[in-house]
Amino acid sequence: MKIFSLTIIFSFIASFICAQGSDQIPTLAITDVTVIDATGRDPQPSMTVLLSDDKICAIQPVGRVKIPSGTRIVSGKGKYLIPGLWDMHVHISNSQIFIPLLIANGVTSVRQMTSNEKGFRRLKEMKSQIAAKKMIGPDIYLPVVVFGKDQQWDGIIQMNTQEDVAEVIGSVKEKDADFIKVFDLYDPAIFKSLLKEAKKQHISVAGHCPLAFNMGEIAMEGMDSFEHFFGVPLACSSEEASIRQQLIQTAKEYNSSFDDIVRLLYWILTPEILNTYDPEKAQAFISILKKSDSYQCPTAILWDGWSKLNDTLATSDYRLKYIPDSYLKTWLYLKDNPMSKKLSGEDFIFARKIMEKYSEMLRLFCKAGIPMIAGTDVSLTNPYNFPGFGLHDELSLLVKAGLSSMQAIQAATKNAATVLGVLDKTGTVEQGKCADLVLLNANPLDDINNTRKINAVFRAGSYLSGTDLNDMLQKEEKMAQAVK
Repeated sequence: MKIFSLTIIFSFIASFICAQGSDQIPTLAITDVTVIDATGRDPQPSMTVLLSDDKICAIQPVGRVKIPSGTRIVSGKGKYLIPGLWDMHVHISNSQIFIPLLIANGVTSVRQMTSNEKGFRRLKEMKSQIAAKKMIGPDIYLPVVVFGKDQQWDGIIQMNTQEDVAEVIGSVKEKDADFIKVFDLYDPAIFKSLLKEAKKQHISVAGHCPLAFNMGEIAMEGMDSFEHFFGVPLACSSEEASIRQQLIQTAKEYNSSFDDIVRLLYWILTPEILNTYDPEKAQAFISILKKSDSYQCPTAILWDGWSKLNDTLATSDYRLKYIPDSYLKTWLYLKDNPMSKKLSGEDFIFARKIMEKYSEMLRLFCKAGIPMIAGTDVSLTNPYNFPGFGLHDELSLLVKAGLSSMQAIQAATKNAATVLGVLDKTGTVEQGKCADLVLLNANPLDDINNTRKINAVFRAGSYLSGTDLNDMLQKEEKMAQAVK
């Protein structure tokens, strides 16, 4: 009878702890913490957050929670709990370099933005190992990547006919991919068909704004996110139509070289684009974007990094110790970087002016309330774009451009999950969602740079203390030195 009574009492306590019908037993409790849940609500002080393996079991005020004996307790006194951060534009090429730096910086989810057939299989296997907790790493969202006939890359699907559209949609389902990544050159009718079918199938489409379109047009057609602000200056030109046709024709003469086309479109843009900037057209363009459901992923750090090339102060950045010398040369020297080695000095000066225009437009977009997601375009060719660390740099640049600290946090949490259609599972600190969390030593709403002051990271409920994170960084430093 006594055993029976104890069973009833324990069941009652469990159901009290994990309210609203959940019978999960907590395995970890974060106590007396201020919760910044990223929903937009005010911070919630003096809360206890209960985790049951990889889920948030309950969030209750201190004093209203009974924690069963045996539950691991992490003190959150004087600390702030936010959702795990997302980098919505990464190019993971070396897992030894990327994965530890991402996790050590509280980046618990990433959107991979390139992948051929071989790369997809490799990252899919890595994703499976992470899910099975055979290794610690972020949740990786994978794309099916498509090009048109005038732009090519080994192992990437070509989309030139209606049948190709069906193949792309089928490939997403067959591979269990998370979204479709698009680039620059497509037949307009075929691309619109892709957007229509993807929307019908609830598949996210993200990437460059194809050169044939004004960004506002395809935002209204259902493209979910746009990267780098590519296409923004052209959409604000009074001579948009004629310049667009000129660029399309020139791009077709580049023999489908991906690097050459990117340099043409986004570095060596014709001076007319800047000279014909029309403020009224820019405001009309912004009004159209606000009516759409699209998000901007400006990757401001990408342009910031390129602007630091040949800057001797940048070479003293302490984070360089985490990057092997074999990669650093592509950061430090224009001639060794595949994206800049063909640029003349004059080209680079002009490219800086393009970057200034992007920065100006980012400020306008932030002021207008255009929804943002945070991404870095981190790769081992983009200079001073450090895996993990760069996401915090991006948040700082977004706040500098006009976002509030809360809006910047949401760009790297709630908005990111929204774009990928998984907000019901992750992206905010709420009961029932994935236990991807970051514990901070200072309030990020007071200063967005406080997202860098990480006390602990919870990845799918696994607890990584500050000591664990420092160990990861130290191992990464040794690894970088070993492969020089």
